[in-house]
Amino acid sequence: AQPLTAAANYVEATSKMLCKLPAAEARDARKALGFAGSAGGRPSDILKRLRGFVSKRPVAAQTEDLPAIIADAGVLMLPQAQSEGVEIDFRLDRHAKWVKADAVQVQQVLINLVRNAIEAMAGVEPRRIVISTAAVSPAAVEVAVADTGPGLDGQAGDPFAPFQSSKPDGMGVGLSISRTIVESHGGTIDVERPSDGGARFRFTLPRSVPPR
Repeated sequence: AQPLTAAANYVEATSKMLCKLPAAEARDARKALGFAGSAGGRPSDILKRLRGFVSKRPVAAQTEDLPAIIADAGVLMLPQAQSEGVEIDFRLDRHAKWVKADAVQVQQVLINLVRNAIEAMAGVEPRRIVISTAAVSPAAVEVAVADTGPGLDGQAGDPFAPFQSSKPDGMGVGLSISRTIVESHGGTIDVERPSDGGARFRFTLPRSVPPR
């Protein structure tokens, strides 16, 4: 967390320096710093939530807008997707809108799954990720992340087991953390191997009633 604090301090100091410049010259720089400052708060928030989750504290679940959670995660992953030439499609069921969840933790699951999909599709064409939702029962909704990569046929063992990774520099904790987050919400997570290739990870969350 210390590097994040230092970065936030630098952003604040630079913003004060820009205030001394004419507005027209510094407008774009101040705007960019504003985005940087907002983004800098997200990792700190995520770290706090994950620390609470690892220490077995109760999930801070409340009624959340699932499409909004997915949109926020998509914005965070868009720069990496664009740099890798990956297209992200959204197919959201209008009936799968309200869930009982910790929004930050669910965003982390989505980010883990999308990042894995992007990395799995290196050197593959086409490169496409489909994020979809479905109301699978009166009590649950399903979120799925499917890619057009090589799939998991060459991998042995449980992909959700901790410290297992097919990446040379991977720690193998992303999927394990994702499973624990989903299960702490009372849901399940698994992976399918579609007949036409790729991989499709899917997880469930408890449905909620619309807020008043």
